[in-house]
Amino acid sequence: MAKKKIYQRPDGLYEKKVTINGKRVAFRGKTEREIVQKMVAYQQKAESGPSFEEMADEWWAYKESRLSPNTVNGYRVAKRRAVDRFGNTPIKDITTTQVRAWLDWLGNRGYARKTVANHLIVITEVFAWACEHYNLLANPATLVHIPDGLSKSKRTMPTDEEIAAIQARADTPDGRPFYFILYTGLRLGEALALQWKDIDEEAGVIHVWRSLYWAGKNQGEFKPPKTEAGIRDVIYLNKLQAVMEPHRGAPEDFVLGGSKPMTKQKYTCLLRRFRKDAGISCGPHQLRHAFATLCFEAGIPEMGVCSTVPDALYYKAVHPEGTVYVMGGLERSAWFLHEGDAAALGEDLVAQAGALLAAGCDGIKLLEGKPDIRRNFPIPDFDTPAWEPFWRWAEEQRVPILWHVNDPEEFWDASRINPYAKSEGWFYGPETINNEEQYRQVFAVLACHPGLRLQLAHLFFFSAPLPRLSALLRRYSEVRVDLTPGIELYTNLAGDIPAARAFFEEFGTRILYGSDIGSRASIAQPPRPLDSSESAARVDVIRTFLETPENEPYTLLPDGRYLFRIAPTPMRGLGLPSEALEQVYGGNARMFLGRARPVDAAKAASLAHSFAAGVEALHARELFLAADAVPLRQKAVQLQALAE
Repeated sequence: MAKKKIYQRPDGLYEKKVTINGKRVAFRGKTEREIVQKMVAYQQKAESGPSFEEMADEWWAYKESRLSPNTVNGYRVAKRRAVDRFGNTPIKDITTTQVRAWLDWLGNRGYARKTVANHLIVITEVFAWACEHYNLLANPATLVHIPDGLSKSKRTMPTDEEIAAIQARADTPDGRPFYFILYTGLRLGEALALQWKDIDEEAGVIHVWRSLYWAGKNQGEFKPPKTEAGIRDVIYLNKLQAVMEPHRGAPEDFVLGGSKPMTKQKYTCLLRRFRKDAGISCGPHQLRHAFATLCFEAGIPEMGVCSTVPDALYYKAVHPEGTVYVMGGLERSAWFLHEGDAAALGEDLVAQAGALLAAGCDGIKLLEGKPDIRRNFPIPDFDTPAWEPFWRWAEEQRVPILWHVNDPEEFWDASRINPYAKSEGWFYGPETINNEEQYRQVFAVLACHPGLRLQLAHLFFFSAPLPRLSALLRRYSEVRVDLTPGIELYTNLAGDIPAARAFFEEFGTRILYGSDIGSRASIAQPPRPLDSSESAARVDVIRTFLETPENEPYTLLPDGRYLFRIAPTPMRGLGLPSEALEQVYGGNARMFLGRARPVDAAKAASLAHSFAAGVEALHARELFLAADAVPLRQKAVQLQALAE
């Protein structure tokens, strides 16, 4: 076929139309030479791919509207600086070394650690955008950490005298807003957005679902919290109720503002006047973090649940046969303490995990992927810099991690979720992070850290799309899954027995038995006794499915608790041979976890004392009265006796 020639248009310009990479493109110029030059330049750009600036602009167009007004300015500055540095450079040509050099340059210019961390977050997200939308093979920023030696921004915490001054003025018009923030840990905007209808006195709960932003304006505007996890419930303490309830207004009235939300001018005057009257210098931000620090020091999550690690380590210590394994959980109050400081949070996660292993834990359990946890805590996305030090450490140290990610897909569907699951708080609306976004984050983590030793709970909730799970396991040899019920796991597998059997045959050494019924009972608030019949029923569900031959059909009967089917469900089993059953019931776990770590009773006792001291400190300020330090002290004494 003859090549199309450059032709001259009636207006005197030259033009040539060609197809490049499936796209029809027209080139115009004053001369034929100019046409050729434009074609060469276009081809070169097509081959080199999009520039960093193009990707940054695309990402910003998507991201800006999803950020809080207070965050927009900081991110905009970080984006501008990144574009100034990398500009027209093809994004595929930017290396980890170049990113690291840029962060070093920022640090040498005197920027604080938090500022540099925010710049790293922005550039990491730009590269992640290119990975997702333009098939960039790897994100060079995920291998970069904050340079050492950078100054940390100082956070001035309220003194005991300042807290006493606030307490003394709790029931005054000027003092109530600050007393409210001190004993809720809410952001200022979240507190100012609350209406009385958002506070359930009877249940003792404050429903947080939006925030008031001034964004440089006197009259504020309401927006959702800056993260999905910001939509949450917090405890309405009895002490706080005693102060606030006598002033309860109409349901539509604002808790801290009357019939209309507080203006910026009014708040500024209020803050200035109250500081002068009380003789204090702290503000709402410091009060919020004072609350978070108390949570952190206590070793308990925001909702007042004490750690069960000392109990588990004691049990392990008195059963030295090597058959007891303990997976220690991270302290969730850290998410509040270090919120917005990715570098400090990453360091804290590594330190926490190291202390748990040193005391005798055999691995780390992460519930941070469970949607209701992410709804209640400001947990950053798993593929952001905040998590990177933890993933890097876990991969290098080959630490086993039991990770609960997502929930059954029907938990997002009001027409499909069963009443039991809904009563447990497991119904998620569009404001809660969805399954696919969490899967994307996990895949991004594994792409950067393929050596992570993960046990993904509940078959990763891929019991229906088994080919998808199979592809994951083939790609990452260190990943395992477990069979913890969720009854949908078994009904999904039973729906296609040949496919399920093929899956077990291929991955039989990477499937672990599991049941989480015990922990669910022990951490409940208030604690409730373990239901032995429910525990036995869960075991029976698993064993019956694995051991019953396919040609012997049976029926699952609902018990009104964890079984998510209302009507009796016909089932067929796998009928696994005894060798495969031995692997699933114990052999695979031993292979995954290795030799059980010995308990360092002294360090475990120190953990228990630390948790107890924190609870007692909170009691002194009448916080988390449901938490009890006495059992923790008793456990610490028992552990110390073992150490001696």
